[in-house]
Amino acid sequence: MSSLSFDHAVSADPISIERIEVLRGPGAWQYGGSAIGGVINVIDNRIEKEGVFDSKGSVAGELDLGLASINRERGVGALLEAGTDRLALHADAFERKTGDVKTPVQLDCDKATGFSSARRVCNSASKVRGGAVGGWLLFAAGYLGLSASTYRSNYGKVAEPNVTIDMKQNWFALEGEVKNLSGFV
Repeated sequence: MSSLSFDHAVSADPISIERIEVLRGPGAWQYGGSAIGGVINVIDNRIEKEGVFDSKGSVAGELDLGLASINRERGVGALLEAGTDRLALHADAFERKTGDVKTPVQLDCDKATGFSSARRVCNSASKVRGGAVGGWLLFAAGYLGLSASTYRSNYGKVAEPNVTIDMKQNWFALEGEVKNLSGFV
């Protein structure tokens, strides 16, 4: 949605991002005609393409806690992966909340509930939550993986004090690759 209009948020949380690719020039055309200005490709780790663990198996995880005072932000995210060199599972979950952003001066706010004045940016609060589960099987000539994720975001538009966006995304992915085939293929 963020490619259609500037007021739509990007549906990715930092806890699951492995890397970010910025594509400019002719390479961006593979993502369609609206990508002429470039593409920001967010790569997550919900389906791995290479071995993460050794044959004995292991468990890895991340925890992200955040607080901020300017908008009363509080957030938590957790990621857990477990597996061996052939089979692994992934799970992540997050929730982040913010209040309206504080300002050093009084600002007017004309909401449907009434006119007010405060030292905050009207309608700038947000709430984001979601998570995912995934798993993958690695074999000598490739991999096969499956993941399911959900993302929910509710946030206000500061240019329109009576408008909030309630974004919902459910994503299912099946991904695989077979390499080094003999013959013509």
